[in-house]
Amino acid sequence: MKKTALVCINAKFIHSALGIYSISRYAKKQGIEVDVLEYSINHNEMVIDMDVFKGHYDVVAFSCYIFNIEYVIKVASVLKKANPHLSIWLGGPEVSFSPEEYLSYPFVDGVMIGEGEVTFAELYHADFCATNILGCAYKKDGEILKNAPRPTIANLDEIPFAYSEEDLPKLKDKLIYYETSRGCPFRCSYCLSSTDHGVRYYSLDRVRENLLFFISHHIPLVKFVDRTFNADNRRAAEIMRFIANNPGETTFHMEISADLLTDEICEIVENSRDGLFQVEVGIQSTNPKTLDAICRGDHFEGIKRSVLALLKTKKAHVHVDLIAGLPYENLDTFKASFNTVYALHAHDLQLGFLKLLKGTKIRAEKAIHHYRFTDYPPYEIIGNDFLEYADIVRLKKIEDVLERYHNSQSFILSLSFLESKYSDAFTMFDELSKYFCKIGQSMQPCSKPLLYDFLVAFYREKFGDTDEFCVYLAYDYYQNLKVGKAPDWYLDKSDETFRESCLEFLYDEDHIKTYLPEFMGEPPKKILKHVRFLQFPFDPLNRDEKGKIVYIFENISKSAIKIVENA
Repeated sequence: MKKTALVCINAKFIHSALGIYSISRYAKKQGIEVDVLEYSINHNEMVIDMDVFKGHYDVVAFSCYIFNIEYVIKVASVLKKANPHLSIWLGGPEVSFSPEEYLSYPFVDGVMIGEGEVTFAELYHADFCATNILGCAYKKDGEILKNAPRPTIANLDEIPFAYSEEDLPKLKDKLIYYETSRGCPFRCSYCLSSTDHGVRYYSLDRVRENLLFFISHHIPLVKFVDRTFNADNRRAAEIMRFIANNPGETTFHMEISADLLTDEICEIVENSRDGLFQVEVGIQSTNPKTLDAICRGDHFEGIKRSVLALLKTKKAHVHVDLIAGLPYENLDTFKASFNTVYALHAHDLQLGFLKLLKGTKIRAEKAIHHYRFTDYPPYEIIGNDFLEYADIVRLKKIEDVLERYHNSQSFILSLSFLESKYSDAFTMFDELSKYFCKIGQSMQPCSKPLLYDFLVAFYREKFGDTDEFCVYLAYDYYQNLKVGKAPDWYLDKSDETFRESCLEFLYDEDHIKTYLPEFMGEPPKKILKHVRFLQFPFDPLNRDEKGKIVYIFENISKSAIKIVENA
């Protein structure tokens, strides 16, 4: 039989490729042994080529997505020239809706369309002769042929669990993708999942067994790829309760429909350990006309209640999404959506940009609203009847500062104080983005300490005196960065007497035992390398409490410890 490799070029090194693991495990069940090769788009294409080439494969099958297709094409073209006898197959969502386009490349021999497990196994047993294999497009005598589609797998339990003990060394410290279902009950016009019909589920017994594998092997983060995790709320609650009753070190991330969320699920989250769950909510817009146009319906009030209920538990990390570029969403209505969603105060607000994916309804109807988008992946919007390219650029720059300051969760107090100076959050981030353009830092990499410097400079330019602002900023700074040299903008008003009392504090074993137990037995001068005492004119966490408020910041637990002055 032909020596075969399944290859995925991931978006990041920490990602794992669920698709090729699942296909390889199904193949193994059919008596087929294949190699699984993973890379990332940060690898040099030539490095990937050389690594794959040394395997002396007869067939190489690539998993293709919008984020890696350009890399796949480059790598595949070189491999074919290096070994003209190599058979190259493509599969995945990016190629399934336009197989003819990719078969026009001389180095591509075939495309697997849709679910790949059964198709790949049948192809392998047919020595990669696709003539009678459903779900394939291929070339024969220079002609591109496309077979009938393959029905979806009715019983998902026929597919073995994607991961095994032998995979663990490759998956160490990676984000692991996992599915408990396939398909989506909704028909959002911009989403590829809308092309599926209905939802298919793995059995709960199977899911429980898989979850215990992750928990027992201390996998740091598992991300459910179910398009709507709580499409069946009873089932979702069963899974989440099982996780909560078997808490380990693993965090589980899931994407939910907030307007379907039940009190039962919120209660499970509330009674779970901190950080066990990460919950992602796709809001996309609050404009009723936009929501209707993308087949979502106007359910924002229900979404709002659910997001606030999850945040109230203070146990889950809550991530919300907006999409710029949707129909009937101009700059003013997007600003309204942004401000409404930002006001929920979720931990993360992702400002995404519409991608007109192959196979989606919105791409098929692109002419209706005169969509302009990139000719190459990820097919991102450039403009439409409601947004000009200049508007897109403006929002991109706002996204940049939003990621740096809000989504980093490293400026919580200072950003809240800054927000109080503005009529709305959108205007604040818009002005901050313009400042970044002015100083030549827009969408440019920079260190986190510099972000604090830029923020205080921005505040000074806009509002003058920074003394009060810097109290909040200093708290954020030391809460999120290692103790070290004080930044230039922080005016330390403590005197020599205060510094002496801080050293005396560290000589008292009762103080160390109470406030800094991780430093028990350490000499004070060594402790001082890892802690900083800050004296504030008021409590940054409670503006009404004034006086000489002292906090200790330390590097190990990254906690801020409030002490009374005469402690």
